[in-house]
Amino acid sequence: MTNLRERFEAFIKTVRGFESIDELLKDAHFEGKKRADYLLDDRQIIIEQKVLEHDPSDKAQKFINRLLKERGILAYGTHSTDRIFASMPDGDEQKRRMFLSITKGLEASFADADKQIRQTRNIFSVPDAVGMFVILNVAAPTLRPDLITWALSQVLAKRRDDGTVRYPHIDGVVMISEAHTDISSRGRRGAPCYSSPSPHTKSETRVRAFSESLIHAWAAFNNIPVVRQDTFRI
Repeated sequence: MTNLRERFEAFIKTVRGFESIDELLKDAHFEGKKRADYLLDDRQIIIEQKVLEHDPSDKAQKFINRLLKERGILAYGTHSTDRIFASMPDGDEQKRRMFLSITKGLEASFADADKQIRQTRNIFSVPDAVGMFVILNVAAPTLRPDLITWALSQVLAKRRDDGTVRYPHIDGVVMISEAHTDISSRGRRGAPCYSSPSPHTKSETRVRAFSESLIHAWAAFNNIPVVRQDTFRI
């Protein structure tokens, strides 16, 4: 198995207490209710998985082309987006808007995951279960780990009109990418794997303990070492 999705789905079955929610509910009918993908650890962990298989690089180019056309700017040859934005008085804001257009699909996935985790807690009557959102980046190099981190921080900062958190049900995020390569301080090449609790979680200790265990188990499953990198925090 060479595909990240296939390997992760084989791996997750080896984690303690694994249960496939689809299998558990295949004969049940919950009108209008979505559910997450897996239960782990005696149903104390809920996993919703998102696979990134389509690269949104075209969205960045379309944004730049539209912006240049709106402002009557002619650009010849190859120019970096940083150079283009540096020439504009509102360049930082336009760069932010471009990043939002690139990562728009992530918010939709995050919103779905938040709902799926909430409804899974209700279906199985496990209100204290930790909700984890696992992102598998199979083929979206444009969505770099730092860009995903930025996008998730924007999403998690959102609030409803009454001031409450818009997406309160995801306790933590684990991100595994095989669309990128990290090089450690010792020159080792590897696939980046990051985890972070949500700033709104009520179970930070449990999120960190589970994430640490999951990452070490994933490394062992792939027969590769865990190499510490910079802290990932959303």
